[in-house]
Amino acid sequence: MSFFNRKSQPDSLEDSSSSADQKLLSQLTNKKWPNLAQVRALPNLLSATERLTIKILSLIGVAAIAGLILAFYFSHALLVPKVGGQYTEGLIGGPQYLNPLLLAGNEVDQDLTPLIFDGLFKTNNNGASDPNLAESFQVSPDNKVYTIQLRKNALWHDGKKFTADDVLFTTEAIQGSDWITPLKNLLKGMAFEKINDYAIKITLTEAQANLTNNLTFGILPQHLWLTINPASLLLTELNRKPIGTGPFQFKSLTKDKNGAIRNIVLARNPNYHLTPAYLTELTFKFYPDWETAVTALKNQNVEGLSLVPADWQKEVENNKNVRLYSLSLPQYTAIFFNGKKNALLQDKKFRQALAQAVDRQQIVDQTLAGKGLIINTPILPNNSGYNPNLSTYSFSIDNAAQTLATLGWTKNDQGLLAKNKTVAELTLTTNDKPEYKQTAEIIKDSWQKLGLKVNLQIIPKDQIFNTVISPRNYEMLLFGEMIKSDPMPFWHSSFSKDPGRNLTSWQNKEADGLLEKIHDNPNDPGNGPRYQRFQELIAEEMPAIFLYNPIQLYPLSQRIQGFTTRRILTNSDRLSRLTDWYIQTSRKFSWTKPN
Repeated sequence: MSFFNRKSQPDSLEDSSSSADQKLLSQLTNKKWPNLAQVRALPNLLSATERLTIKILSLIGVAAIAGLILAFYFSHALLVPKVGGQYTEGLIGGPQYLNPLLLAGNEVDQDLTPLIFDGLFKTNNNGASDPNLAESFQVSPDNKVYTIQLRKNALWHDGKKFTADDVLFTTEAIQGSDWITPLKNLLKGMAFEKINDYAIKITLTEAQANLTNNLTFGILPQHLWLTINPASLLLTELNRKPIGTGPFQFKSLTKDKNGAIRNIVLARNPNYHLTPAYLTELTFKFYPDWETAVTALKNQNVEGLSLVPADWQKEVENNKNVRLYSLSLPQYTAIFFNGKKNALLQDKKFRQALAQAVDRQQIVDQTLAGKGLIINTPILPNNSGYNPNLSTYSFSIDNAAQTLATLGWTKNDQGLLAKNKTVAELTLTTNDKPEYKQTAEIIKDSWQKLGLKVNLQIIPKDQIFNTVISPRNYEMLLFGEMIKSDPMPFWHSSFSKDPGRNLTSWQNKEADGLLEKIHDNPNDPGNGPRYQRFQELIAEEMPAIFLYNPIQLYPLSQRIQGFTTRRILTNSDRLSRLTDWYIQTSRKFSWTKPN
């Protein structure tokens, strides 16, 4: 007999009221499945214990099914960024000109301006250039003509369309006489021509294989700048409340009672021609010194700093609200010799003795808190052509003294190094960057132990280019150079005068020939041995003492996700992928289970 045809005894007299249901069930035949009426009548046949058991089992079943559905969903749902969230960063100093044509030594300007203004191209994490306001380009076989197609969907922050007229206005401003801009030498030998509203042609007097690397500077809006009197270029409000095409647009600024700008707020550009940012707002707060800035980070008044100086590294490392990112710079810091200003430096053996008396490990440990790599060559480790087997000069005051003795230098009654009654006197010049000042003091101390008379000349960093570097007005220069893949502009003798980047007075025909062949044929397999020989000449001739390759420490809030930058060309490049940063997330379902 089936379950639905069994005789059920009532639990009490009250249950007799269900006799109609029992009659219905007793009339059933042995069917396999109950009908709807039978199902509805079932609860009246069960005991209280049976009904409770079924309810519990039903709840367990529902929960199990729900758990399986949720497990399936979360195992197939990607956690993706979504628009929302704000970020605040502390910077040292304050803005001066938020204008891509006026960027010089002001680091705040260098940080903020690329977020507001876009160039035709932008530098990627590998140091190469990708199209930005340029959509595509073609190069003639002789590398002298570049035809660039511009994006048609790019808008200025005030809603006006970006066109070729904006590009020509900007390049004419750089090449003209009204603007005093550090970009003037960048566009020498280039003629810009408008083909149509969204295409331009650049004709070069000399072939240039990687022109796009020089076209990353920001473009100005012609419709706003054309009417500005050249005499008022530095005074216009557009330098403080700029309008560009970048991923972030100027929103507001706050000044203190003395008129100094205390913070600037940038808002997300929802109409950005590339992928718009996730963060909706950026606030940059300006501090007079690192002590104040680090305190602001500790008190969570800011969520990040532009960098961490060695003096404050330990305190920032103890801050649980931030992560410390190590960013590799394609830069070396060195002492560059200018024998034209001091004849002592024309002697190769004398230069070698100076190198022997420099404790580079002490410099890295004390100046950089260990965050640096000792180097012996202008070609950095992990770069193409690097020679790890160079003969180097180990630190030894005694060996340095012996080298100088072979040149006839001995200490006089005052303990100073002299020859023929002439005291060996040198001047080491650097800027007022704390890292350089401390390094210079360490070097001075070592050289004085040899008996050298050493003078330090500390120049404000916003003046050193015009007053010292451009006129080559130094005997020895302690400075850092940002380098690119081609070493020719930094070491060929033809670049030893401004605007060249060779900061030494060194001239070597063999080295020049090697650099020319590397420059003319950058993909030639024979460049490997050429790089090796070039570095051997550098190590032998010692036109500069190579000190270290610095590692930049960047503290960033634990809330910020999407920071993937690991190599930077300048400190401001830490913000170059800021459109990828995010705080808020949502889930996106995918039938394919993510890895």
